[in-house]
Amino acid sequence: MSPGELVSFIEQHLDLGVTTVDHADIYGDYQCEAAFGEALKRAPHLRSRMEIVSKCGIATRARAENTIGHYITDRDHIVLSAEQSLRNLATDHLDLLLIHRPGPTDGRRRGSRSFSRAAS
Repeated sequence: MSPGELVSFIEQHLDLGVTTVDHADIYGDYQCEAAFGEALKRAPHLRSRMEIVSKCGIATRARAENTIGHYITDRDHIVLSAEQSLRNLATDHLDLLLIHRPGPTDGRRRGSRSFSRAAS
């Protein structure tokens, strides 16, 4: 789908009332976010009509040190993933950032500090 076609698609789904867009760093190794960002660069006025959700925490091939299927929920990964998503989505903020499949041993305090840093 070209950026122009994607703009038309986004306009249609917004006009129909679908205002939440779900992304994740693992969707196409950031390619899905990048394509969406190119569409938003063409039509930046659409950003104010939607909520963008993204997720992090599962390793992608986009970083050489990662192995597929490996979960990474440390502070540095969360911050780097959020920053990469912001760049790719061509936006200055995410409306919601989630961790893909947080594990029972992930420290809540550590995770909340990571999200606080990503938000600032």
